Amino acid sequence: MQVPGPVPVLNAGWLQIGVSAFTKHDAWVPPVPVAAPALPGLIEFPAPMGWPPGMLSHKTAPSVLSDGNPTVQHGHDVGYLIPHFAIPYNALCVLHTVFSKHKVVIPVSRLKVEKKEAGTYLWFLLGEICANPVSMPTGVVFLLKCTVWTKITVGDLLKGLLVAAIDAAFDLLWNKVKSVFPKPVHKHLEVLGGLDSLPEILRYGGGSLVWRFLSKEGATRAYQHILKSWVLSPMITGLPFGKSGIGRGNWAYHKFF
Repeated sequence: MQVPGPVPVLNAGWLQIGVSAFTKHDAWVPPVPVAAPALPGLIEFPAPMGWPPGMLSHKTAPSVLSDGNPTVQHGHDVGYLIPHFAIPYNALCVLHTVFSKHKVVIPVSRLKVEKKEAGTYLWFLLGEICANPVSMPTGVVFLLKCTVWTKITVGDLLKGLLVAAIDAAFDLLWNKVKSVFPKPVHKHLEVLGGLDSLPEILRYGGGSLVWRFLSKEGATRAYQHILKSWVLSPMITGLPFGKSGIGRGNWAYHKFF
């Protein structure tokens, strides 16, 4: 049975833009020396399907072009370094930007590109974006140009929802077991708890403490991200669906029009 209406055949160009409709992340706003629970109010910068900084996580078929650009495969991730902002802005936005994601989870079973299913959205909905405590299927796509369309089955939609559900379940599991891995020691940051304002924090050397916190937290999140997203997660959510941990980016020229 087919899902009503056509869906886009995506490409790694500049005119198909992924945006988060809603997301939330943990925050760290001095003088509080620990990360606060996941909070709404985060803004994720729009990024095209061919977002160059994210090419390590891309999954494309360079030999199969759609609108002049490599066709997006199932599991494509717009990727890293998508700018994140919060109101108010907080220090962890830097790390959320570094490890950002916006993944295409719905396959097109009737369309194979380089022996893998193409990836799509439910019309323009259900992209999977980075969030805390779990990834969320609240990403959308804006199609400034799309001349290639196809159809998906109910089975394709269910498979995409299953991928998102497995990713979310794995995120929950990871949040419980990641404590066994070393964490940065922030004993020198305890002084920040007694300071009342950012100028006071900076006056007492808080600038260096903030940098120390971010560098240690960044290093921890980097190796945990590699372990989770490139090693463990593909073994659980990727391999059953024919996906690898590290994507296949296209470093060639992208057409604008």
